[in-house]
Amino acid sequence: MASRRSNPSVPPVEAEPDPASMTYEQAVEALEAIIRRHDEGSIGLEESIAAYRRGTALIRRCRELLDRAEQEIRVIEKSEGGSDES
Repeated sequence: MASRRSNPSVPPVEAEPDPASMTYEQAVEALEAIIRRHDEGSIGLEESIAAYRRGTALIRRCRELLDRAEQEIRVIEKSEGGSDES
C-alpha cells in the first residue's frame, strides 16, 4: 500500500498559530486551508487527526467571535432604542 506524503510547501498543522489569537477571518481561512489539503489528498492519517483537532478549535473560535459580535449588536440596538422584533 502506498503512503501519502504531506505537501512540503504546506506547514504542519502544529506549526500554525493558536486559534485563540486569531481573528474571525484568519480562523476561517485556516479552516479552508485544512479542507483544501484534505480534498487534495495531501494529508496523511496522523496529520489528518491533528487537522481535525485544530479544525474543531478553529470552529470554536469562530463561534466565540460570532457570539461576541451578536452580543455587541444587541447592546448597540438597546442603547439606540433598539428595533421592534415582530
